[in-house]
Amino acid sequence: SRGRQGRAANGGASRGRSRSREGRPANGEGDASELEEFVTINELKPQTTSRLKTMSKKDQKEIMGKNGVGRNTFHLLGNVRSCDAVVISRINRLQNESAGRNRPDTRGGARG
Repeated sequence: SRGRQGRAANGGASRGRSRSREGRPANGEGDASELEEFVTINELKPQTTSRLKTMSKKDQKEIMGKNGVGRNTFHLLGNVRSCDAVVISRINRLQNESAGRNRPDTRGGARG
């Protein structure tokens, strides 16, 4: 029981790489390094990287699969044919969803 308490006190950092969400800097520094890690691990092209960097931190986390919700994953390389295509698809989907929420419903309906 003493070992468990020790791990809980330090945020579980001694558990290894599988717990990468724990022990991140609280000052926002982790966001930039996570983005760089995502770009490097998935070998993204400069065009994809620059498009990703123009997005809000919240949207970047969603695209990287770091927001704790949804089906997006952080590691793409080896799992998909084109990491760039997957990331661009995620960006487009997110932007389309945002645009849909901000646009009035113009579909046919009851009109006077």
